[in-house]
Amino acid sequence: MPYKAGDKYMNFKNFMNGRYGVDILSKVIILVALMFCLFRYTRLLGLLFIGVAFYRILSRDIFKRQQEKIRFDNFLKDMAFKFGSKAMGYKTQKPFNQRVNDWFSEKKNYKIVQCSRCNQKLRVPRGKGKIIITCRKCGYEFKAKS
Repeated sequence: MPYKAGDKYMNFKNFMNGRYGVDILSKVIILVALMFCLFRYTRLLGLLFIGVAFYRILSRDIFKRQQEKIRFDNFLKDMAFKFGSKAMGYKTQKPFNQRVNDWFSEKKNYKIVQCSRCNQKLRVPRGKGKIIITCRKCGYEFKAKS
């Protein structure tokens, strides 16, 4: 049976149906693989990474690939939080003016006292007069003016 010109195109077009496809993790793996391929001693490792990336792209187990991508996103979020950057669009800190406002409201509403036994800093509410404060670290009780 002879093939028509459109049949070959339809077969190639349907090849990716039901497969995972390209995502950010596959792109990162390919980028790392290309960097490994630049050097003579790590070229084999780079080719192995390219194989892993194409396995992910052509895989039919979509659920597993999505779980891998979720773990990768969580890893990126943890790294962004750990290094305090705004990488990948994750906010890790409040804006500066918000932090200053929070600091001033803390100063206005609370007083910091120090335990005389263990030197632990304790926060007590202002304007309560003389109160008995119990240190959370050592359990020592002492009187102080708030």
